[in-house]
Amino acid sequence: MTTKERAEELFDRMLKAVSNHDCYGSEYLVAKDAALVAADEVIQWANRHGFIGLLEWHQEVKQEIEKL
Repeated sequence: MTTKERAEELFDRMLKAVSNHDCYGSEYLVAKDAALVAADEVIQWANRHGFIGLLEWHQEVKQEIEKL
């Protein structure tokens, strides 16, 4: 995957998260979805590279974000 393809992939994920909400008063939900996307990215990276402590910690972070 090229850096351009990765950038487009991340942009598409964020755009999808934002598109799931109406334009009025949904900043909270958009921020929550964006935070979940970011946590997923770290989880995937940590899993690929064998950083178990980082993986487990961000899985817990993701659970806390979901509770917000």
